[in-house]
Amino acid sequence: MSDLKEIFDKHSHQDDPNAVPVEDLRHVRVMQDDLDELSGKGKTSKESDHDDVSAARGGSALAGNPFLGADASADGAVAPASVSGNRSKGGEKTNPLAFLSSLSMFVPKRENLRLIGALVALAVLGVAAFAYMTNRNADVREAGNVAEQAVSPTRSGDLGVEDAGTYSASKPNYLNIDTESSSREAILSVLDKAATGVSSMSPLVPVEFLVRDTDNNPIAFSRFAYLLGLKVPETVLSDLDESFSVYMIPEAGGVRRALALSVKDKEAMRNILLSEAPETESAMPSAFAPVLYTADTNVPSQAAFRDGSFGASKTRFAIISSDSDLSFDYMLLGDRLVVGTSKDSFRAVLGRAIQK
Repeated sequence: MSDLKEIFDKHSHQDDPNAVPVEDLRHVRVMQDDLDELSGKGKTSKESDHDDVSAARGGSALAGNPFLGADASADGAVAPASVSGNRSKGGEKTNPLAFLSSLSMFVPKRENLRLIGALVALAVLGVAAFAYMTNRNADVREAGNVAEQAVSPTRSGDLGVEDAGTYSASKPNYLNIDTESSSREAILSVLDKAATGVSSMSPLVPVEFLVRDTDNNPIAFSRFAYLLGLKVPETVLSDLDESFSVYMIPEAGGVRRALALSVKDKEAMRNILLSEAPETESAMPSAFAPVLYTADTNVPSQAAFRDGSFGASKTRFAIISSDSDLSFDYMLLGDRLVVGTSKDSFRAVLGRAIQK
């Protein structure tokens, strides 16, 4: 039978020189080959031997055969087909997982995923911190504006009775004086008019005034004392700082006055008033009399002081006039020397100073 095939083959090649040899066609995979592999049937040893012989004969013709895959080599060897999987276009079986394995190059490694996660977390934290700081700065600016409005002094100027009601009981008020041309009497007149205006208001709390020049610049207490000719002891004046406030307190149908003076050294001031020279303390009422009392008040040049108290704190006071219930009370409160002219008005100013 094989002899007949060879004769037929030779005859076919002689008749048609362009015909494909039968040995070459035996290497073409057909559906039956797939069915045989699936059913467990393989080629017989004879068929395998025949295939090897045919491959050796027609090896040179395999190259460029349109029915064979690109894996055919020049010597006629064909890459063995995969045992399992789907067929490729050239008839060769392929592994379906090979496509998935090729995608692994596009999947980030675990270390890269951790790095990406950390970067995302840092970005989120950065955005959150920026938003927090932005909102916080906005809140601080708004709070600052509110606080500035709350403590911004009210411009009073040289006010008289007709201006009563324009003072603020919750914010400091300005008392403006001309430091270049104002006389002692003119400055005292400004203080008297302010007291009259506060008396017409009848406020329930002390009214605070800040002394400024005509350009609204603060006036140091040493300058204020010089303009008024106050005879404050030099040791006391040297330990007083620049800032101070004048308070007007309605009481018993009139107005009491008080001062809150900043001090440079609290302990030094305490020693000056209580230990170094007793006459320094006793001279304090007459030294501050032009600011604290009216012109008709008789203030002794040397006053006798006694101990008093405000809560658990120690105060000092001297009686100026028993008939008018006037006194000179003082206390070192923090970095301020608070001075009052009656027991009740003095306590009211201390309470206001503590609130500040």
